[in-house]
Amino acid sequence: LACRSYRHINQVVRVYGEKHKDFIKVLESELSGNFEKACKSVVSFAADPNAYQASLLHKSMKGLGTKDEMLVRLLVTASNRRQIAAVREMYHAQTGKELAKAVASETSGDYKKALVALVNANYSMN
Repeated sequence: LACRSYRHINQVVRVYGEKHKDFIKVLESELSGNFEKACKSVVSFAADPNAYQASLLHKSMKGLGTKDEMLVRLLVTASNRRQIAAVREMYHAQTGKELAKAVASETSGDYKKALVALVNANYSMN
């Protein structure tokens, strides 16, 4: 999986699913631990990078406490305004919540201002 293009991975998953069963379920039944997580992550990201990133953002903020390292890494690595806009839309579709409001409720101070600015793509590339 790690040496294949996303297009190729998606084709393998689709064809396998047509002939056998859900590829993710096969990974879950045949693999375990970190290797299982890594393979499922590659397949999920290849299928829809924005949906995958939105689900990770949700995971970083759900439950008690915020996984700050994960939250910052996900927001800082969004490559452009279009990508973050697509992730915002997907986050809303998955959770019914606005990403900026979710981030604001989990953070405070200048940290909050910086992360909300990233979510809203309110920054200059200069």
